Amino acid sequence: MNKQEWANKIYKWINSWPRKVIYPEIHGKKIIVNPGVFPPLFDTPYYAEIVLKYVEKIIQQKGFCRFFEMGAGSGAISILVADMGANVTAVEISDVGIMTIKVNSELHNLDIKIIQSDVWDDVSSGEWDLIFWNFPHNALAPDADINDEKYKASFDLGYQDLKKFIQGSPMRLPNDGIVLLGAGKDICDLELAKKICTPYFNFQISNEMQIPFGNLLWNLLVIELTKKSGGKS
Repeated sequence: MNKQEWANKIYKWINSWPRKVIYPEIHGKKIIVNPGVFPPLFDTPYYAEIVLKYVEKIIQQKGFCRFFEMGAGSGAISILVADMGANVTAVEISDVGIMTIKVNSELHNLDIKIIQSDVWDDVSSGEWDLIFWNFPHNALAPDADINDEKYKASFDLGYQDLKKFIQGSPMRLPNDGIVLLGAGKDICDLELAKKICTPYFNFQISNEMQIPFGNLLWNLLVIELTKKSGGKS
């Protein structure tokens, strides 16, 4: 399939999300997922495994880890990271997402700073050792209502939100800080993403994996960004 066909298939899948509360288990943690929140049933467990390895390494090196998750959805990854003892900030744009993260942090008795914001708009200054965003992979538009919150969770035309995220990230990282981006290789415009990132960061693909998506195989990427000497800030 080409990227446009993938975009339409993803949107069809999004519209099949459960319209009731579900209770999946991610890496041994039960997560409450309210209707309208991206269910962490698909790529989340794979991204979580990689993020947790980065967090573990940072804690070993520094004795602590300040973790920031953009577009946290249900908060599943933030919950797992906080359970490791990291200092966690989770950002989500939707009202139902914010409520869901709060419910899950209370369920697991974890202290997570939760902020409602459109990318960095309402995030005050701070510094984090690791920033993760499973960003909206699709730079193309399916046949969809672009004002639908489910649409916004997976589609970012021309990567306008990614641009805003990248421009605001360097000032929120120490010199050895890392940004991780989760991306679907089959629908991500990797060249455009790289063009956006490289004025500010060194860009490399740190992980690639293949997971089932219905009767297809879905190719996932994790992009690692590190601060570039002399790069924009």
